[in-house]
Amino acid sequence: MIENARIESTFLGREDHGVFTFMIHLQGPSWCQSFGGTFLEYKSPERVPTAAALALIDIVEALGAGSWEGLAGRLCRVESGEPYGPITAIGNVLDDRWVRMEDYGRE
Repeated sequence: MIENARIESTFLGREDHGVFTFMIHLQGPSWCQSFGGTFLEYKSPERVPTAAALALIDIVEALGAGSWEGLAGRLCRVESGEPYGPITAIGNVLDDRWVRMEDYGRE
């Protein structure tokens, strides 16, 4: 299922358990949901970026934002496997450019 959405806000930083992560908060026609929440670093014994950290670059570029801060307010498309299911991909509203977290491995 693919729908248009608006990015309401973003988060990039450490969540309350100390995990460095990102979140994109989306508003659809009749729903609100977030995309992200993936670990962006390993913590043993030093902090090492995960493959998912590269997704941030690809999200900014796919949506044509120029910066992470530039995502807020942008229109995008989201993909989910079922109505109101988890968002599996985020993409450009006009171009066929998508970012799927499964492409960056599972941490």
